[in-house]
Amino acid sequence: MDRGGIILVAGMGEVGRPIHEILSEKFDCVGVDIQPVEVDEPCTVLHICYPFQVSDFVGTTAVYINRYEPALTIIHSTVAPGTTRKVQEAVGDRLVAYSPVRGKHARMKADMLHYKKFVAAPYPEALEPALAHLTEAGFQTATFRTVELAELSKLVETTYFGVLIAWAQEMERWAEDYQGAFDDVNAFIEEIEFLPSHIFPGEIGGHCVMPNIAILQTQLQSRFLDAVLESNQLKREQLLAATAR
Repeated sequence: MDRGGIILVAGMGEVGRPIHEILSEKFDCVGVDIQPVEVDEPCTVLHICYPFQVSDFVGTTAVYINRYEPALTIIHSTVAPGTTRKVQEAVGDRLVAYSPVRGKHARMKADMLHYKKFVAAPYPEALEPALAHLTEAGFQTATFRTVELAELSKLVETTYFGVLIAWAQEMERWAEDYQGAFDDVNAFIEEIEFLPSHIFPGEIGGHCVMPNIAILQTQLQSRFLDAVLESNQLKREQLLAATAR
């Protein structure tokens, strides 16, 4: 892949900003947000970092690729399984890869460099240049067997956390039914090292767990997902009732 061009990051939010910072340490890098930017040099790699919830993610991404004509596009956004392949189909033989992001928003840059940056691609010829580019940028890298498994794994990771919180919420409700508190029950559990006793039964908020469950529900039916939503709604109602007192 030609190294003489520029690196573009599309979407300068909680994911795009730290990716731009990391890439800028090694490459000539330009951020693109709502307003398009004009670039005089050819685009070597285009990084897609805007949310999946934008109107027509596949179409929007195809527009960016067709506008800037990158040698390689890497999608970092959390997306529904099958999305990267749809983007690939929309842009023909231009190389597209997928690499999900992991980390807490408060320390995203450090977490991105701490965790392995897993990569997958619809076409094998996109995988090696994507791995080489991310490795040169300073990421630890690994691969998925298929791009759909990569997309699914990101959603499963955050949903796993949601399931654990929902179970803690249920534990709290049961403890209160018997005139106790969550900590009373958890004190017994936390001595068992392999059980996740550090999970707090708060309301699930933020930008990851619940939106990612919503993405999963567009593809799959699961009573586990339904249970997380139901439990979190009960927790929200409990907190609202406590505030109203």
